[in-house]
Amino acid sequence: MGSVDKKKLLSAAHYYSYTRFTLNLFSLFEDMEEAVPSAFLREFAVRLTDKAENFLKGEEECSALEEMREQALGLLDRVSNYLDCYCIHEYVMDRMERKLFPEEPVRIVPEALADSLMDFIMDGENNLDTNRRIQTIVGELPVRFTKSKFYSVIEESLRPYKGRGKRDLERMIDKIRSAAALPLYETKPEDELSQMLFQNIHSTAVEMEKCDYPELTRDSFQALKERFNQSYDSLSNILGQLICLPDLVNDLYVLEKSRAYVIDSPYLDTAEKTLGAVLKRIIGGDDYCAEDGGEISALFAPLEGKQEYYWEHYLKELGKCASPEEDTDEELFIVDRLLSGSFAASLKREPDGGKVTEQVFSSSLETLFTQLETRLKRTCKVTSRAVMAKVLSEIPVWFNSLEEIESYIKDSLALCMDTAEKEACMINLKQIMVEGNALV
Repeated sequence: MGSVDKKKLLSAAHYYSYTRFTLNLFSLFEDMEEAVPSAFLREFAVRLTDKAENFLKGEEECSALEEMREQALGLLDRVSNYLDCYCIHEYVMDRMERKLFPEEPVRIVPEALADSLMDFIMDGENNLDTNRRIQTIVGELPVRFTKSKFYSVIEESLRPYKGRGKRDLERMIDKIRSAAALPLYETKPEDELSQMLFQNIHSTAVEMEKCDYPELTRDSFQALKERFNQSYDSLSNILGQLICLPDLVNDLYVLEKSRAYVIDSPYLDTAEKTLGAVLKRIIGGDDYCAEDGGEISALFAPLEGKQEYYWEHYLKELGKCASPEEDTDEELFIVDRLLSGSFAASLKREPDGGKVTEQVFSSSLETLFTQLETRLKRTCKVTSRAVMAKVLSEIPVWFNSLEEIESYIKDSLALCMDTAEKEACMINLKQIMVEGNALV
């Protein structure tokens, strides 16, 4: 790649990130004015502002930004781990609630429901949509597998990974592990910040994992569900406060990595002045978001349409280049990862790792099954079934024909002798079809 191409590419990335960072930084502080931010979010926002000021002064902050990025991504990963755990127990509680608080019998005929589900599956817009519908349905159906059958289904679904790159298999196994909430119990002891953010969330998760649900009384179930709802609301609130941070850090990181290659443009001066004005308002204090005779609208007017414009230019230049993954140029590689669309993309080059041989396949599954076995033994039967259901909803579709899918649906409903569980399942499946068809 020639230097001119590199300059064009990094210039487009620079101006795109400049625009997006400025707009999102303003939005971050605007949201903080309207809500009550956590102490962590406020402190993180102040640090981000300091780094932006230093950038305008020409100071280099790459190391500090990488640390901030790792911190934000680490917390988001922790949130994701807790959400996986809570998703499992939501599945259990949904079925236990109907058992403890019986309602009018559900007037749904399982055979007719199975036919409707097959129609719903076949109405998928494409193979990807069809498979997603199958996975969603499988994730709600009652599970009556033996553990041996459960592992056999996982193995069958992963066979297509033989001969492919090891990273592909590793990513799929990571999805399975996440669905089973395995990472939550394998991480190091939480640091002070994590304890502050997740203390109640963690204690509720531990309580649910130890809970013998069939032994709960109505009162004890209601108390547990109330703690679940409170912790889940807290988790959602933390996620809402964290989710915007990686993109902000990524964009400022792009500015740092690309600034030496920027092709001069009148817009550079505009972008610098606008960011400087935003920082001035932030530092100004409490009236940061107050509209002042159209001042805010005028502040952002020069940025209108620029984000889309420079993104199109970036993609155009990117299309002319060799794959940034293969390119040895460090700036191009890092900027590509920062703007890849996955805010958590690794900034380190990952070795190919070779192909999935029979030995690699067997070894990988043996490790996974050992971990799942420990997981399933740790909880009561209804929780273990919920874990299985969530794993089955994440693995690649293993059915070889529509007839196999139909048979699986009908057998799952027929083999479930727990009326409350079956009714809760059928209600959820009906709702899945309603919501799925509404999106078409």
